[in-house]
Amino acid sequence: MKKNAVGHICVGAGIIALSLSLMLGSRAFAGEQTTPLAASGDWIAFAHSTSLTDPPDLCLAIEPAQGFAIRADDTDIEIRLVNDKWSLPANIAGTLVADIDGHDYPLDVSSNSSNMVAAIISKKILQSMIAVMDKAASMTVTPGKGAPVVISLNGSNKVTTAFLTCAGIRAKGEGAGADPFK
Repeated sequence: MKKNAVGHICVGAGIIALSLSLMLGSRAFAGEQTTPLAASGDWIAFAHSTSLTDPPDLCLAIEPAQGFAIRADDTDIEIRLVNDKWSLPANIAGTLVADIDGHDYPLDVSSNSSNMVAAIISKKILQSMIAVMDKAASMTVTPGKGAPVVISLNGSNKVTTAFLTCAGIRAKGEGAGADPFK
């Protein structure tokens, strides 16, 4: 039984490592810091910084089994979908459509690699999307005319909250709150 459990952990760690390398892109350099922020259900959140003492310059919420991520850096917020079976040409055009309980979020593809597509999403749309995700069990992401990908939202609430905090994005309807250090 232990052998299977360890094998499952190793496969899970491999998926997470692959997902991180694809999601981080050119930002991942030796000596830099990638820190897990939260893990819950099928999801995990990470922060990246250039050193242990620097603030995050990249925040990620990932559902690694299906290759889905929400990624924020100092310039953009993106939705990313990775599929190792793809062999995409450069500069593809199309949309990623996230469907969550009948709410559609069509997003234009902004960049891609041979096995990943990314679409920029605004803070306002992301906040709306996460609010709907918090009440749903799954979402379906359809890349262009490709096969829909069903993504479990099990554990996403805790992870997206950590992601929003890392990225400095307030949850929809969240007030300023009180500073406990004053």
